Amino acid sequence: MTVNNPNLLSVEQVAAQLGLHVRTVRAYLRSGRLKGIRIGKQYRIAREDLARLTGRGSPLEPVVRHRHVDVSSIVQVDAISKCFAATGLRLGWAVMPSYLAGRMSMLIGHVGAWAPRPVQTATAWFLEHPDEIETYEEKMLEGVFARLNKLYDGLMGMKARGLPVDAVRPQGGIYLSFRVDLIGRGFDTNEAIRKALLEDASVAVVQFQAFDLAADTGWFRMSIGAIGLDAIDEALERIESTLQKWLARDKRSA
Repeated sequence: MTVNNPNLLSVEQVAAQLGLHVRTVRAYLRSGRLKGIRIGKQYRIAREDLARLTGRGSPLEPVVRHRHVDVSSIVQVDAISKCFAATGLRLGWAVMPSYLAGRMSMLIGHVGAWAPRPVQTATAWFLEHPDEIETYEEKMLEGVFARLNKLYDGLMGMKARGLPVDAVRPQGGIYLSFRVDLIGRGFDTNEAIRKALLEDASVAVVQFQAFDLAADTGWFRMSIGAIGLDAIDEALERIESTLQKWLARDKRSA
C-alpha cells in the first residue's frame, strides 16, 4: 500500500470533499471518528472509511473536473464563530497575498461593527499556538457531535413513533437540518411552522428560505452552538409534545 494508491485520499482531499478545514479532518482522525492509515508522517483515508463517515452506501468517487481555471491568487477567509464554534463572537480574518491586503483593508473599513479588543487579542494569541488549537478542537468536536447526534437521534425517534419529522444525519458544522412535514396539514408556510415552534415549544429554528430555497418544504436548520446536552433533552420533549398537540388539533378540524 503506497501513498499513490488511488483508493487512498489525503487529508486535504477529504477536507475538500467534506467542505471542512484540514485541522478538523485531522481531529476526526485523532478522535477515531474517521479511520485513517499512517504512512510515514502523513495520513491516508480509504474511500470506504470516508463513505462510512458520510453515511453513503458506496465509496465516494474521485471528483472529475471538466474545466480548467487559472487562479492568480487565493484568499482564505475564516471566523472563530465557525471554525471554533465560538457563536456570538464575531471575529474573522483573511489570509491573502500582500498586494491584495490594501484592497481588503479598504473593504473592512466599511464594516460598521468591530469585535472587542480583548477578543481580538485573545484570538491572535490562540492562532499562534497550534498545540492549544488541537487540544481545544478535540474537546470541541466531541461536544459538537454529542449534541448533533442527540438532536438527530431524538428526531429520528419521533419519526419512528409516527410523527411527521425527518432529519439529515450530521456530517459536520454546528447545525442540524431537519423537517417538520406539516405543510398543507394545518400550516401553509415554513414561516408559520417556525413561528409556532418558537411560541409553542420555545425552540428557535431557521427556515430554509434563509438559504435561498424558495419553496415551503418544511425544512429548517437548528444550531447547537450555545446549548447544553440537558437542554437538548428538554427541547426534544417540548417538540414532541407540540407536534402531538398540532396533530390532534388537525384531526379535530378535519
